[in-house]
Amino acid sequence: MMFTELPKKNISFKKGKNVTKYVYLAVNRYRNKNGVPTSTEVSIGKLEPNSGLLITNKNFAKYFPEAKYLSQAEFEQIISSKLQVIK
Repeated sequence: MMFTELPKKNISFKKGKNVTKYVYLAVNRYRNKNGVPTSTEVSIGKLEPNSGLLITNKNFAKYFPEAKYLSQAEFEQIISSKLQVIK
């Protein structure tokens, strides 16, 4: 699994089964023939619920080739710091 920060713009969330949230990127925005705002969205991964980080899929690399991925150690450090805040 590859973890990274969420993109700042053009994203939306959709609920999956249980508590899973999928992250989508709007790649094309337009108005349809009735004048209603519409967008074409592509799934770029899942939201990791404890850290708020993105678990990427192959589409993410296609749209964000320069993205910085977190190492397993960095990810664990973020999780442990969030758990300490909760205590």
